Amino acid sequence: MEQTGFWAEPDIEATAKNADIFLSKQCKRLSLRAGVSLSSPQLSCAPMHTNGVNHTEESMVTSLTALTALQAIKYTMFQTRGISPQLLISKYLDLKKEWQVRQDIHISHNAYPKYRERALYEFAESWNTTQEKFDFEERVNLIIYKRNLR
Repeated sequence: MEQTGFWAEPDIEATAKNADIFLSKQCKRLSLRAGVSLSSPQLSCAPMHTNGVNHTEESMVTSLTALTALQAIKYTMFQTRGISPQLLISKYLDLKKEWQVRQDIHISHNAYPKYRERALYEFAESWNTTQEKFDFEERVNLIIYKRNLR
C-alpha cells in the first residue's frame, strides 16, 4: 500500500530539488513581470484603446500580482530557521552566485550543500501555509513524498 498525504514520509532531497527549480524559475520570472514602473500609473474607468482594453491597467494588475507573489516568497523564506532565510534570499532574490552566498553566511564549501538542502526543504514545508495566508487561487505543492513499495 502506498502512503500519501499526511502520513507519508517526505523525500527531503527530492523536495529540495523541486523547491530549487520552483524558486530559480519563479523568482526570475516574477521579478521581470513586476519590473513595470509604478511611479506614474495611468488608471481610469474608461478604456484607453478602441478595443476596450486599458493596457496600463492590465500591466499594473500583472505587476502587482507578481509583486504579491514575490512578497509571499520572501515571507516564506523568513519562516525558515537559522541561516536559511539569508541563504535563500541571497541565492534566489539577490541572485548571488553560490560562492558569494557561502562567503556572505560564512560556511564552508563542503557544508553548503546540506545547509542549502535544509533551507529549501524548510521553504517547501512553509510554502503551503503561505499560499493560504496570501489567498492564492492557484496553489503549488512543493513537497515530494517517498514511495513505499512493499
